[in-house]
Amino acid sequence: MRKAQKAQEDRLAACEAVIRYELAKWPQTTIDMATQFVGTHSPIAVKFSQITDFPDSFYMRFSNSGLHVRKHSELHGLGDQSKWDWFLDAVETDANSFAVMGGYGCGQFCGNWCGYTVTRHQSVWGVEQVHGCLAA
Repeated sequence: MRKAQKAQEDRLAACEAVIRYELAKWPQTTIDMATQFVGTHSPIAVKFSQITDFPDSFYMRFSNSGLHVRKHSELHGLGDQSKWDWFLDAVETDANSFAVMGGYGCGQFCGNWCGYTVTRHQSVWGVEQVHGCLAA
């Protein structure tokens, strides 16, 4: 059985891989201008208030990346600032893979929600498959 802390680190790495995978597809000007607010939720969470922050160590993963990644709890009250509202949850399928459900919202008619298969190859986590996407 894997130790709980290692499993948590792997879960955070899988969620990080999804965000980096999606942002790699965006124009650099959008990434430079927008703040990414990221939180997690249980698979059955249906209300915005059920989204919670990841541990601080998750956000530190982006500190030297040039990406503006902040806690989901910091989203409210920021007016019209360019922002993207992310929410992710990862379930371990084996020691080297996670099923991640997640996506982002960027306004009333803007968003994307997908399932991701994230795997570890030679200690690097990456998105292997994307499936079941819903886009607005």
